[in-house]
Amino acid sequence: MGKKISMAVIRRLPRYYRYLADLLRVDIKRISSKELSERMGITASQIRQDLNCFGGFGQQGYGYNVETLYKEIGKILGVERRFTTIIIGAGNMGNALANYENFKKRGFDLIGIFDISPNRVGQYINGIEIMHMDRLEEFMKTHVVDIAILTVPSHATAEVAEKVAELGVKGIWNFSPQDLKLSHNVVIENVHLSDGLAVLGYRIKEMEEQEQKKRINKIRVPRGTLFYCPRLAQITLPFVLRYRYIQRHSALNMIKQISMKISAGIIRASRRAYSNMGRIMKATAASDATPVLMLCFITTVSFIQSNFGK
Repeated sequence: MGKKISMAVIRRLPRYYRYLADLLRVDIKRISSKELSERMGITASQIRQDLNCFGGFGQQGYGYNVETLYKEIGKILGVERRFTTIIIGAGNMGNALANYENFKKRGFDLIGIFDISPNRVGQYINGIEIMHMDRLEEFMKTHVVDIAILTVPSHATAEVAEKVAELGVKGIWNFSPQDLKLSHNVVIENVHLSDGLAVLGYRIKEMEEQEQKKRINKIRVPRGTLFYCPRLAQITLPFVLRYRYIQRHSALNMIKQISMKISAGIIRASRRAYSNMGRIMKATAASDATPVLMLCFITTVSFIQSNFGK
């Protein structure tokens, strides 16, 4: 492992390790990169490239021995070694982390919890007493601490990080909103839970937009209907917005009246108008009847413009 491995590959290793553990639990002995990719939702070529960074571990035509691969990735991640940790900040996040039993299974032993709040100091979380920050230096002199987990407010993050770094911790797992950059020789992992929520929000929005496009594509546009893309959409949108609260029966009556005035063969519908229609539907939060109303309304305006506008 002489060459430098990219951080993107390193960040995927714990996920491989977790999936392999699940396979071992159901007694699966071997697996191909294709099968593993289907379970994990990444490409088989990506899996092969990642594992080849450490020597491959697989055999062509056979795949990967699950137990062997699990152990090798465990060695790479250092899970066989045990790390001592402390938590600074015993609020909601610190409390939740202190009670998370899986840390101990993964080799991370919590040996101390610190806070400055008089209401928390002296209480116990998961059998460990919460100590005041004033006792941190004394504690570090008598205990070897590998990792400090910070769950403190952003205004205190830099000061606390500098202090634990000076006292000799090797790594900082930072859950506070502020990213850390220290001059000390300390490994820092900044965690922002809100980033994951933002990504989730984007993916939900993307899914809704795809569903919206599918609904738009299913709309059957009558022959002779004209969408005067995007300029006409801009002209008609204010008028369409006025009809967003029209009751269903009123909308249908208007549709009937307008439809009777529309010539059957004005121009074939432009495919390009579907996307404009989607934007209008989304802007108006339209009911089932409104899309049809908008079709007729846009068609009528276009017909009037083309015949009487000059």
